[in-house]
Amino acid sequence: MVDARNTHKLFSYAAKAGAKVIMQGDVEQLQPIGAGSGFQLTKSAVGDAKLTEIRRQGKQEDRETALSFYATDESGQIIDLKKASRSRAQTLDKGNEIKARLLGTIRETATEKDSRERLLHEYFEDPTPMQEKLIVFTAKNKDLGVINGTQAPLRRARKASPKLPAQSPKHRQGFSL
Repeated sequence: MVDARNTHKLFSYAAKAGAKVIMQGDVEQLQPIGAGSGFQLTKSAVGDAKLTEIRRQGKQEDRETALSFYATDESGQIIDLKKASRSRAQTLDKGNEIKARLLGTIRETATEKDSRERLLHEYFEDPTPMQEKLIVFTAKNKDLGVINGTQAPLRRARKASPKLPAQSPKHRQGFSL
């Protein structure tokens, strides 16, 4: 999303500082508002490398879900969609296939209160170390306050329970954004 002029500035500053610039992205994604695509120009001048290893998803199941978005050949290799195409119907079918596989991961509750309680119970009952758990986001500070107020008794119960590992001091501040 950086235009040609700002890309030139970036490379000039880096050259003066003796620094190396590493660019990561996709020239097919969001285009810059200013003139020229500095990313595309840089790619044309020095080339690029494709990242094919999925590293963000730690669990095999999550990697399989991420990979399922892509078209693959018979050997399981990802097909570059610039060289092959996928129809709108094929894209919708792929989305429905992924949705069907993930159906059990979404839980419906009758009320917001039930939803918060379930979230907090599942969060605190999960034996995963606190620093490795998923982050809980809220849309409003008011919701964050409600969750923080609701979680206090659960934290106390967690501390008192011999079967649940206590949180490290580093992770005691509650949920926040």
